Amino acid sequence: MDDAAWRASASSGCEALAARVAHSGAARRATQAYPIAGSAVAEPLDVRPQVIVAAVMVWRAAHADEPANLDEVGKIEDLSLEQLLEKPIVAASNIEQRPKDSPAVVSVIDGDDLRRIGARDLGSALAATRGIYATNDRNYSYLGIRGISTPGDYNTRILLTIDDHKITDPVYGQAMTGVELGLPLGAIQRIELVRGAASSTYGSSALLGAVHIVTSTGATRPGLHVSSTTTATAETFADPAQRPDVALFGQEVSASYGVVTAGGTDVFAAGSYLRAPGLRAIYMPELASAAELCVDPQRAPVACNGVVRDVDHEEAASAYLGIHRGGFRLSGLASTRFRQIPTASFGTVIGDPDTHTTDNRIYLDGGYHAALGAAELDAHASWDFYNYRGRYAYYTPPDDGDPSYPAGRSMYHDAATSHWLTGEARLRWRRGELVDGVTDVDTIAGAEVVAVPKAYQIASETDRTDHEVQIAAYGQAEARIAERLVASAGARIDVRPDSYGASGSSRLGLLVDAWHEGRLRFTFGSAFRAPNLYERYYFTAQATQPTLQPERAYTYELSAEQYLGDHVRLIIAGYRNDLDDLTQLTMLDNPGQTAGDRFVFHNGGEADGRGAEAEIEARWQGTQLRANLAVQRSHDETGANLPNSPHTLANISLVVPLAADRARLAIASSFVGHRNAPSGAPIDAAFQTDVAVEVPRLGAEAVDLGLGVSNLFDQRSAVPGSEEHRQSAIPRDPRLVWIRIGLHL
Repeated sequence: MDDAAWRASASSGCEALAARVAHSGAARRATQAYPIAGSAVAEPLDVRPQVIVAAVMVWRAAHADEPANLDEVGKIEDLSLEQLLEKPIVAASNIEQRPKDSPAVVSVIDGDDLRRIGARDLGSALAATRGIYATNDRNYSYLGIRGISTPGDYNTRILLTIDDHKITDPVYGQAMTGVELGLPLGAIQRIELVRGAASSTYGSSALLGAVHIVTSTGATRPGLHVSSTTTATAETFADPAQRPDVALFGQEVSASYGVVTAGGTDVFAAGSYLRAPGLRAIYMPELASAAELCVDPQRAPVACNGVVRDVDHEEAASAYLGIHRGGFRLSGLASTRFRQIPTASFGTVIGDPDTHTTDNRIYLDGGYHAALGAAELDAHASWDFYNYRGRYAYYTPPDDGDPSYPAGRSMYHDAATSHWLTGEARLRWRRGELVDGVTDVDTIAGAEVVAVPKAYQIASETDRTDHEVQIAAYGQAEARIAERLVASAGARIDVRPDSYGASGSSRLGLLVDAWHEGRLRFTFGSAFRAPNLYERYYFTAQATQPTLQPERAYTYELSAEQYLGDHVRLIIAGYRNDLDDLTQLTMLDNPGQTAGDRFVFHNGGEADGRGAEAEIEARWQGTQLRANLAVQRSHDETGANLPNSPHTLANISLVVPLAADRARLAIASSFVGHRNAPSGAPIDAAFQTDVAVEVPRLGAEAVDLGLGVSNLFDQRSAVPGSEEHRQSAIPRDPRLVWIRIGLHL
């Protein structure tokens, strides 16, 4: 349906839905009162696996030139820790640095490692690092950092970039970490994570941290790689009867191709297609209510016994292309994702197969890098498009008394579309010595402009188009001011003329080479999150409220790092996070008759967190070990623990070569401690173990085989539901068995 048709089908308000919203107190997507004439259902993606092997098309085009001789790309698992830590990282300062020289400790996940263990998305990969945990409400995925991850906030306090390209959209400010991100895992060379306030480097949204994805190139991942992964499950806790139900859980086909031509052009392309029927049955006891309407997949009313069936479907397709030649680079990403919602969120009809969300994303980014004597210039410009549409089934008994379903059903739409343009330029200047005693000087100055010419939202009382402009200037400097002391400082100012005005952020850091192969780091950072267009304009009553101000965060961290030879690294860190002026959704004391008149956002929330972390990382002759432990407490202004804030997190992963390195065994275990849902209901601690065996280069060294089990011990764990859910706990997946076959040409 085109935008004109969407707008033409809008009508005013829905009292039944407004009552549900008032009862739930839900935030985003809580007023989906957008009726669509008739009961036609949007079909899932009609995409076939063979069309997503987009890299094959690039492969044929690239073969016009014969590939140049490439230096052999070393296997990441064969590198020692000392060699690995010589590889440059970007996340801490948005410039290439050795991890040892970074002003903050950065966690790095290699792309081959995440594929080896069978990680299905960005969130599950990051959850193996210290202080990080992932949540999935069977619609979207969320990332928790150091005890802060309010269910339903859609990752608005984390900044996500792909090769320095910011993914955050202007309407919701959402950092996607699940399948909805749309980046093929085969395109990821490594993932970098920096914790704490990082707005002085990245701008808005980097309150809790920043995730930087570095994509592969033709040089780092040469040749054609095609793989097919099939996942199955025996659903041993799908319903109260505990009846096992063996079923196909999902299938994914992916491909990538990389080449460096004789002319020096580096081309890399990747694509993926996922079709996942999901769980056949999911048991959620809060949905066993005689007062509710429940239907089966054919939309026929059934008894509400808490079991929803065959409404967990997900389908996604994505394609990525990157081209480098000399100092020029061009990259682009296109993705689409369809997701059924089995949890009956926002008061929708339980079990209706037509309740779903769709996310579409496209971006193009072009950049240029040039050496100007002692300086380096980096500039890039990009265009982004993001579209979200949600479809929700509600039921009101018809006036003629016909109790059948779907008579009386209304399908409501919530939608948002945004286009935005970004331009950024920065100059880096390095000098061996500035004055006596001040050496290794590294300075950066830059500016960024973001223009949003069109962003609109459609719901019951909302049908508006907005535009905005964001301007920023920043600078940072780093220098060795004594033999064993490196100091760094950064500052940034962001201006939004049509909103709150200006907001500043800063960072200070000290790195001390305290002893042999040991370092101390102290960092302080301030960060902000600007109110997004959804918070500013979704509810009509917002116009009567004071202008929303940015959320603020202040982070203090002290860490010690020790290297034991070339193979072992130890890290101990303590931190404090203070968050102020958090945006909250509240109901007005004298509400109007529609949902849009009842709710408003305002600044007023606070959160404080303190914690300690320890990590050990070791690599030796192909064996890899990483273990970490984090303990923390985060509370609000009343002293109450924040929801979805586990006090303890622990991870351990081990990769061991087998049969004279002809195979590799990977084992990963994670523990997430007790936490509470927003309702106050306790959520039990969760323990999960994943095991995988990889047999690379079978036969003529062209075939890889992988076999793994996720949730090996079939732990019956859950994650907290948010305010839009009837249920306090949403079940996680049971034991999943997967097999992957890869082909390399």
